[in-house]
Amino acid sequence: MRKNILIAEDNDALRNELAVMLRKNTEVFEAQDKEQALEILKNENIDAVLTDLHMPHRGDGEAVAQAALEKNIRVVVLSTLPESLNPDIKLKCAGVFKKGYCHLDEVIGAVLGR
Repeated sequence: MRKNILIAEDNDALRNELAVMLRKNTEVFEAQDKEQALEILKNENIDAVLTDLHMPHRGDGEAVAQAALEKNIRVVVLSTLPESLNPDIKLKCAGVFKKGYCHLDEVIGAVLGR
């Protein structure tokens, strides 16, 4: 069965690149901000979340991560400021990556549990 993956990322180019990489093996849901991401988490059966921490329009990716973790959903964070993530949430994440300092294949592996 294909996994359902939510990508919460405000950078269109990066979100599209990640979606293309993930669509090979999964169903991908995309959100540009916190509100869209939380709505998808509420209405869809999501298996894993890949989220940025800082998005526009009250785009607190930490709230997205927390909501997913409360539903026992795998969470991976990809952010320019991963050090700003709450340490308690960080411990529960399957991966925390700094944009520009990691390979996207590594990030995808963490999302898929490889």
